[in-house]
Amino acid sequence: MKLVIDKLNEAELSLGYKIPIEVFEFIVKLKTTETKFGKETWLFWTLKDKKKDPADNFIIASSKDFENHWGISGVVFASNGLGDYLLLLSDTASKKLMETIFIMLHETAEIKIFATDILSLQLWGPNNYFWSDEFYFRLENGTLMKGREGNESYVTEKEEEIFGIGFNKRSKIDNWIDEQKTEMASEILLGLNELVVAEEMDHKIWALNKLSDIYLKGFGVIILDIEKAMEYNQKAMEMGSHQAFSNRAIAYYAGISVEKNLDKALELAKKANELSRKTFTDLYPKKRKGQYNTLIKMITKERDSLKK
Repeated sequence: MKLVIDKLNEAELSLGYKIPIEVFEFIVKLKTTETKFGKETWLFWTLKDKKKDPADNFIIASSKDFENHWGISGVVFASNGLGDYLLLLSDTASKKLMETIFIMLHETAEIKIFATDILSLQLWGPNNYFWSDEFYFRLENGTLMKGREGNESYVTEKEEEIFGIGFNKRSKIDNWIDEQKTEMASEILLGLNELVVAEEMDHKIWALNKLSDIYLKGFGVIILDIEKAMEYNQKAMEMGSHQAFSNRAIAYYAGISVEKNLDKALELAKKANELSRKTFTDLYPKKRKGQYNTLIKMITKERDSLKK
């Protein structure tokens, strides 16, 4: 127990945060590294830190690694052994760690709410985060995006300086689209077209993909226009967007505006996966599987079934 307390105190001193007392006491009382939350097994490697080696501190090392990759600070305290973390984030106003438990999902580069606090996590297990589209933060083409959950409670200072001119506009447009504010269609279209000519490549690609999606489905006064959707999709593909290659793969898979072609769909899906793997490998040094394995399996399954 003393070892764990010492390691937690070292982490607080090094990272500059006081770990919420409930979380602190929960970790101290653990008997083994493995702990179950609902049906999920999580590993608390602090219990395995070397006693006489101040440099061997899982929380410090993982938290600094997280900050280097994400550009935001947090305290990582558990791992599932597959590259995902449980962590605490700070409230910008109070400069203290929130009680909310977050999960960082490495495959999708998303941070989601795992549980409202450590007590509810023990009683009822984690939120149904896996099937939810809601996210707190997401890394998209190397740029930090805030979801609806994170917009009000976490505001990064000097965002334009950190993420480039246009980040605030991009975040606002993304929220309007997510919230289906069709009455803002004209403003959304104007903003996206401004971002298409922005200096930052990430903003260009993001805006092109959004324009393609909007014209594919229609949005308020913006009427459905497949030709425009494919035109914007093509431009994003030319810029190396893995999302754009994935969208084109789906078009060939479903026969949307192009003749259905499963071989072509599979080729494009694999390209999307390759590009996404490179993106996430740049962010995380360990080898990643890519973001579109499910899409590849789905296309392969149908193609193979037709060949029988």
